[in-house]
Amino acid sequence: MTSEPTILPDNGTPPPAGLPAWPARLLDFFLWLWVLWCVLLVSQFATSPLVHYFPPGSLAAVAIAGIIGQIAGLASQIFLLRRVPTLSPRPLDANWMTRREAAARGLLDFLIALPLIFVVNLIWNAALVCLHHFQPSLQLSPQNVVLLFFENGSPWLLAVLAVIAIFIAPVNEELLFRGGLYRFLKSRCRPHLALAITSLLFGLAHANLLEFLPLVLIGALLVRTYERTGRIIAPIVFHAAFNAVNISLILLSRTFDW
Repeated sequence: MTSEPTILPDNGTPPPAGLPAWPARLLDFFLWLWVLWCVLLVSQFATSPLVHYFPPGSLAAVAIAGIIGQIAGLASQIFLLRRVPTLSPRPLDANWMTRREAAARGLLDFLIALPLIFVVNLIWNAALVCLHHFQPSLQLSPQNVVLLFFENGSPWLLAVLAVIAIFIAPVNEELLFRGGLYRFLKSRCRPHLALAITSLLFGLAHANLLEFLPLVLIGALLVRTYERTGRIIAPIVFHAAFNAVNISLILLSRTFDW
């Protein structure tokens, strides 16, 4: 199978038109969000009989709920993209870079951005510690999934959570936030405002104060990578690499008791 031709100007920059927006009707956009929310709700009900046999919040319960919810969400997004007439005309990719080149660019963008992410994370955590000094009731606990990685759980369950975080969740979240929400907002307002709204919602969606500002930054960087490459695979690779580094650091911390 031959690779797609690269269409780039002489200076190697994307065409001025940039990434195509998604000019969907408001009704179609909210229908898309409604269907995804319903799928998430149904998947949670479907997992209830399975997780009933495990302690609430245990590693096994989270792994089962996570993999069913992520697979259901991904399947529903692919179905909506391909089968629903009002949503399927939603081109996720432009044509000025091949998918292989875009994936490599996504990984490179992550490596370049890693020091900035690290510094912002340190500054944000220091600011929260200072704020906690004046407001002791402020909750500064890590996400439940992070805490579960520190438990002495089954290696197989840890592997399942790692697969979800590295291979499934990035696809789901990039299709939702960058491929859907960002490009829809881009068709309705200025690109910088669309980027800001999408990045803020991306940070809020993870529901963790400790990671809020770093995740907002990452959301903005993912949009930038998407715009620079014109391929949804690029932010997916960036996102997957970020999750892989986080999981590796957590497991190393648990192994060496840092």
